[in-house]
Amino acid sequence: IHVSGTVLGRIYPISEGSQIPEWYDPSVDNLAAAVSCKTQRTFNDAGDVHIAAIDCGMKFNQIRCFVNRGAKVTVLPFDSDLSQCTENFDALFISNGPGDPAQCSNVTTQISRWMEQGKPLFGICLGHQLVARAIGLQTYKMKYGNRGHNQPCIHLKTSRCFMTSQNHGYAVDASSLPDEWYELFRNANDQSNEGLAHCTRPWMSVQFHPEHMAGPKDLEILFDIFLEHVSVQLDFILSD
Repeated sequence: IHVSGTVLGRIYPISEGSQIPEWYDPSVDNLAAAVSCKTQRTFNDAGDVHIAAIDCGMKFNQIRCFVNRGAKVTVLPFDSDLSQCTENFDALFISNGPGDPAQCSNVTTQISRWMEQGKPLFGICLGHQLVARAIGLQTYKMKYGNRGHNQPCIHLKTSRCFMTSQNHGYAVDASSLPDEWYELFRNANDQSNEGLAHCTRPWMSVQFHPEHMAGPKDLEILFDIFLEHVSVQLDFILSD
């Protein structure tokens, strides 16, 4: 594993007559679709801004972080078509989730269509990777992945280091980033991309989990920044 990186494994009993199970590669399946909610659900109906949240395997604390800040959140199944929704959403959030982002082309399409409206956009973890793919970037499977509560990330505009919670095996290749986008964060250990933002539009995504409560909370403020820009529809550039 130290040489080849993450590899497939299987566990089976060694006994007379036992059959060796077939290899199963979860990366060939759409795991986000498997774990997504099946029906739409709304939280905090009296909220002052309305967030559409595409559930790719969402953590409930992401919903809590929005609701605690006064937002109304409508959680949508993975395969939702936003153009068919009757609600007038103020912003789009794409959650974390398992599996290969290349399997989630339907969500990438929804992100691209949403960007045509110019409304605020925020993605976390898998959501970050899907935003990246929507703007033409590629994603790749990491050798080991970044996991744990103590992953150091550098905010590139200020060179400030934040401790983050992470659990991902895929990453964004930011080498061909469009001119109107910039890298927001980078992992201090392996230099992998940890965040993107648009230069003039209120669009941002991060690879780590700013909502994570078991470990560091340094960047939970990203929810405040996002909702502030949802409210005023201004440029979405993280400042010092």
